Amino acid sequence: MLRIQIGLCVYVMLILAVEASPINKNISRTNRTGRLRIISLTQHSKEEFKDHSEKDIVFPDEYDVFDSIPRIEGVPKCANGDTFCEKFDSYPKHHLKQVLQNKEVIREFFGRDEESPVIINRHGGLAESVNFLCPSVERTIFPKIGKNKNNKWKYIINQEEDGYIQGVRVETCRRKNVPCDLIGELPLGYITSCKQKYIYRRLLSVSDLGAPTPDTFQLPSACCCSYKRDMDFLARHGSEKLKSMTPVKISKLA
Repeated sequence: MLRIQIGLCVYVMLILAVEASPINKNISRTNRTGRLRIISLTQHSKEEFKDHSEKDIVFPDEYDVFDSIPRIEGVPKCANGDTFCEKFDSYPKHHLKQVLQNKEVIREFFGRDEESPVIINRHGGLAESVNFLCPSVERTIFPKIGKNKNNKWKYIINQEEDGYIQGVRVETCRRKNVPCDLIGELPLGYITSCKQKYIYRRLLSVSDLGAPTPDTFQLPSACCCSYKRDMDFLARHGSEKLKSMTPVKISKLA
């Protein structure tokens, strides 16, 4: 008889403990709402787990899971010496469409840069044209892929059909690594060259796991005229010898 009484007491205590547990409360609430949610212990601390005692539980298959996308190996052919491509055959547009529909992204990244203002003179007409030592082209690009600051090629989110564009204003050299259009003669022993300059620009990219993430890319910003000593010329004639020669003799060497 004593064993039966002890067994009943233990049974009652177990029932009370189960009814009082927060897990049981979540389960009963689940039965009322008809929805289940899961809490990932790999993403939340124990304290955060306690905070979820009044929320539903979800199963892992209800989480946002992004498929991995193929990496861009090496320098793509479309680059052609640039640090970006506006067209790329393997661009994962269908994957990005799904991501943009199901994932909240940072809206501040999207839009397009403003164009440079047209300079007007005081009489209301166009200002006198200005010539540059290195001719360049200024335009707005919508890159699909680009080279980041770590020299890795990454995807850039540009889905115009879905309303997500990142338009960047760039300036590129018409002719790179050619002599500058100087007026007059360059001092003997020096050479000039038109060089492409770059800046770092923060854009919304895609991680290797397929999720949207910001990254920093190298993009063309200006075309500048640079100069340096012509070492081949100095090696042939010698700097000390040039100093002792008259301008007439130097001109005959050029």
